[in-house]
Amino acid sequence: MATPEVLVVDRLFDGERFALGEHEISIEGGTITAVRSRDRGLPAPPGAQDLRGSTLLPGLIDAHCHIARVGQFEAHEPPHPPSVAANLSSALKAGVTTVGDMGCPAPMIARLRGATGDDPSQGPAIRAAGPLLTVPLGYPLDWMSRLHGWLGAALPCADEASARRAVNAVARSGMDHVKICIMHRGYDLSALPTFSHKTARAVVDEAHALGLRVLAHAHWNADYRVALAAGVDALMHSAFDPLDAELVQRVADAGVSVCPTLWVFHSACLGAEQRWDQDAERLRGVTAPVRRSWRRFAEAYAVSGDVLPDGIAGGLPKVAARDGVRNAIANLLLLRDAKVPFAYGSDGPFGFSTVFRPLDELGLMASAGLDPAECLRAATAGAAALLGLADRGAVRPGLRADLIWVDGDLSRDLGALGRVRGVMRGGEPTGARGADGAGAVWRGLAATVGHALRR
Repeated sequence: MATPEVLVVDRLFDGERFALGEHEISIEGGTITAVRSRDRGLPAPPGAQDLRGSTLLPGLIDAHCHIARVGQFEAHEPPHPPSVAANLSSALKAGVTTVGDMGCPAPMIARLRGATGDDPSQGPAIRAAGPLLTVPLGYPLDWMSRLHGWLGAALPCADEASARRAVNAVARSGMDHVKICIMHRGYDLSALPTFSHKTARAVVDEAHALGLRVLAHAHWNADYRVALAAGVDALMHSAFDPLDAELVQRVADAGVSVCPTLWVFHSACLGAEQRWDQDAERLRGVTAPVRRSWRRFAEAYAVSGDVLPDGIAGGLPKVAARDGVRNAIANLLLLRDAKVPFAYGSDGPFGFSTVFRPLDELGLMASAGLDPAECLRAATAGAAALLGLADRGAVRPGLRADLIWVDGDLSRDLGALGRVRGVMRGGEPTGARGADGAGAVWRGLAATVGHALRR
C-alpha cells in the first residue's frame, strides 16, 4: 500500500473559514484522510510537503462558465479547438479544479468531460448542462448564431409537453444538470418571449424526477419570480433591476444559491474604455481570435457614442449598462444580508471575462463589501453546493483531494489567488504545464457535427 501523502501548512482555508495554526493534511487514494492540528514550528515529517508560507484551500470551482466557447464578443464566433484547449489548461493552472458548464452542445461537452475525467492534467473536472432550454425565439436564440443553433447549443420548448421531452433529451445525453433560460427582456432591453410559470414548472418537475438539478438563467425581478415559482435549484446571475424586500425574502426562503457573475458585465465597458485589448497582462493566455475580438469591440465601442456596439447587447445605452451593474452589486449585498448563499462563476470565456482569472470576479465581490472568507467560500463550498457536489469544496476527511496552494496570506490579501503555487486534482499534482486537450476538442466537434447531421 502506498504511503499517504502529507502536506504541512500554516495557513488554511477549509472551504468555510480560515483555520488558525499549523495543520497536517493526509491524502491517500485521491481522498483526504485526515486534517490534524500540529504544534507551530516543528519540522515537517519525513517525506511531507512543507507548504508553510502559502495558503492551502480547496480547488476553486467555477459554477458558471462555458468552457467550450472560444470567448469572443461576437455571437458568430467560429469553432477554434486551440482556444478551447487553452481554456481547459489555463483554468487548471489558475487553481480551478471543477467547472459547471452552463450551456454547450451535449456531444462536445461530454467528450471534454470524459477527457478531463480520465486525465486530470487536461483540465478541470466538468459538470455539464448540455443544451440550454429556452422558448422559441427566446434567449439565447435571439442572438445566437445559426451555426451554434444548428449544432444544438439550445433546445426550444413551446409548451409543457415539449419541455418534458427536452429535459429527457438532456438526461439521455448524460448531462449532470439542466439549464433553463428565463429572460423576458434581452440585454438590449428588448422584450423577449420566455417560459410561463406552468412550462417552467414542467421543466423542474421532470428534471427532479430524473434526479437532475435545474439552474435558472435569470436577470430581472420578473424572471426571478418565475424561476422561484417553478422551484429551481439556483439562480444564475444577479438581477439588473433593484430587488425589492419581498423578493429578497422569497429568494432566502427558497433556500436557493445565487451565482452573481458580476464581472462579465462590469468588464465590458471598463475593458473597452481602458483598452484591455492593448494590456499585455490582460492578454497573457488569450488566444489570437479572442485578441482580435477584443480589439474589434474596443474600437467599435470608441465610436459607438452613447450605446454599446453590435453584439449581445448592441444598442443598449452605456448609462443603462452601468446602472445594471450597480444594481447587480447592490442586490448582491441585499441577498448577503438575507443569508442567501453565493457561488462563484465567471460566465467566461466571453469578452473580457476569462476562465483563468478568478480574482476578477472575486475581487469585485470583495470591493462590493464581502470579506475574503465570504469570497473564497463562494468559490469552494458555495459553488460545490450549487452544483450538488458533496464530495469536494472543502478540506475535510472523506472528500476529494482537490487542493491548491497560493503564495501569501489569503486572509489578508485576496490577490494571492493570482499567485498559484500548486494544484492537485483527486490527489494528483497537475504540474505547471498541463496537457494539450486539443485532441478531445476536435473529437467533440466531430461528434457534435455528426449528431447535428443525424437530427
